[in-house]
Amino acid sequence: MDLTMSGDCNTIGFFSFSVQLKYEDGYHYQNVFGPLVKLEADYDKKVKEAQTQENIEVRWHIGLNKKTIAYFNMAKNDSELRYNSLFTY
Repeated sequence: MDLTMSGDCNTIGFFSFSVQLKYEDGYHYQNVFGPLVKLEADYDKKVKEAQTQENIEVRWHIGLNKKTIAYFNMAKNDSELRYNSLFTY
């Protein structure tokens, strides 16, 4: 497997791989694609962690139509501006 780095590590094209069309056996395939799968999993984890937000308030109420209503109250960029969402189930 040929692994080379190019560009900024925050971009998708940071790593370029050369893979084969045929493999000797399952172990050879695993040794080639195992690191690729790990890199993708690490990237996905990093993206999900960047999307997390703290200090969210959730209020639950039962509406007149007997549906559960969730009110989400969250700060945007740690400023005084608040964002309110309403979901009914």
